[in-house]
Amino acid sequence: MGKPSKTEAYEIQGKNFEFWLYLTEYEWLEYSTPRPEYTPLAFEGGFLKGWGRNYYDQALRIKQEIKIEQK
Repeated sequence: MGKPSKTEAYEIQGKNFEFWLYLTEYEWLEYSTPRPEYTPLAFEGGFLKGWGRNYYDQALRIKQEIKIEQK
């Protein structure tokens, strides 16, 4: 797949995750500039653990819930 368009890294439940985001399409909205759409791949310890927008959103939701609980 080549080099990702961008990368992100997070610690989630004590584990380090790296997300590689590949530009897969543009969403064309009426009367506006196109919005890029990315397909994320999630790696933990160098191994692919999941992919897709649902996996990415769920991982970040868990990260956010952890932050809220640690007031």
